[in-house]
Amino acid sequence: MTLKGSSYRNKINMKPIKAFAFEKIPETWILREILLCEDDQLEAEVFLARLPIWLRLAKPMEKSKEVCHGSN
Repeated sequence: MTLKGSSYRNKINMKPIKAFAFEKIPETWILREILLCEDDQLEAEVFLARLPIWLRLAKPMEKSKEVCHGSN
């Protein structure tokens, strides 16, 4: 079966990611605002293109967790 001429695209549901951003990422973080502004569904290609940027923006969050939850 071919999908010639079809507009079928894989979509990524962003609602769980947006809920995580709303609940867990501090309001002062630009990553939170970026994620909350995304559409509720993204084409897989768009999601994969944006993912490295989101991960880079998340790195400071990892460092702040180390500071907050460092060894006692």
